[in-house]
Amino acid sequence: MELKYLKKSLIICFILSSGIISGQSVSEVRYNLNPIENKPVYKIFDTNLKVNIQSERTQINVRNTYKLSKSKVIAQVNGDERYNVTKIAEISGSELLILGKDFISNNYYLNGIKKTAKKIKFIKGLKLNNSYSYSNGDFFAELSYNISDKKEIYTLRIPNEYVEIKQKSNWYYLDLIEGWVLSDFCDIYN
Repeated sequence: MELKYLKKSLIICFILSSGIISGQSVSEVRYNLNPIENKPVYKIFDTNLKVNIQSERTQINVRNTYKLSKSKVIAQVNGDERYNVTKIAEISGSELLILGKDFISNNYYLNGIKKTAKKIKFIKGLKLNNSYSYSNGDFFAELSYNISDKKEIYTLRIPNEYVEIKQKSNWYYLDLIEGWVLSDFCDIYN
């Protein structure tokens, strides 16, 4: 009987020491970091533009509103697609954090669950959500992918050299889709 309990105790010790049940939760990591708060100022302009989605771009999110904290993805557009733009939303007074270049990591939380195996490539242009900063300037933030009908949220540490900070951004209203896309992914044409 004692041998049975000793085996169970050894198994539990092995599991705990091997890191299978270890690590901090997303909330615990955020607790010791500085939240990045934004207080955006919005200006809306009517316009009549024609834009082309940049050719090297794929799966660019189109949102139901330019107010990012309240937005959700309603569609995606790809390179070389053309759209009419009837409104421009200019957002200032806040920092828009986006990936300035591709970033690969195998250390992240997927929908709140810690993962450390499969490497994921996060593409340039992804917006950082629920962002926090480390004292060295790195970021702890959420990056979202819409895969089929499912939204996957990756929360991870991103070195500051991969993050682009935009003090001002413009969003275009795509008439055909009835949604907003970041102007950085578009070129204006005649």
